[in-house]
Amino acid sequence: MENKCAAESCESKEQSHCKSEECCPVESAIEKWNKSFCQAMHEVQVDILKKKIQSAWGPGMEKAADAVMEAMGVKWQSMLAKGRSHVDLREKMVKIWGEKK
Repeated sequence: MENKCAAESCESKEQSHCKSEECCPVESAIEKWNKSFCQAMHEVQVDILKKKIQSAWGPGMEKAADAVMEAMGVKWQSMLAKGRSHVDLREKMVKIWGEKK
C-alpha cells in the first residue's frame, strides 16, 4: 500500500526542504533527526577538541587568560573613570550655569 501522504504531499516538494504544513510528517521527522544527528556529532567533536586543547595548551592558555583579564580590568576601570569624569563635568556645568548672577 502506497503512503498517501508521501504520494500527495512530499513528492511535489523537495523532500529535504519541506516548509508548509502539508509536508509529509514522516519526511519532516527524518529531516529533523538528520539535523539533530549532525548537531550532536558537532557537539561531540567540540567536546573532544576542548579536552585535547586543555591538555596540550592549558597552562599557556591559563596564562593568556590571566593577561587578558588583567588588561580588560584596567580597561574597564578606565572606562568607569572616564564615565565618572563626564558625570562630574555635567554636574559642575549645571551648577555653573544654574547660578544667579
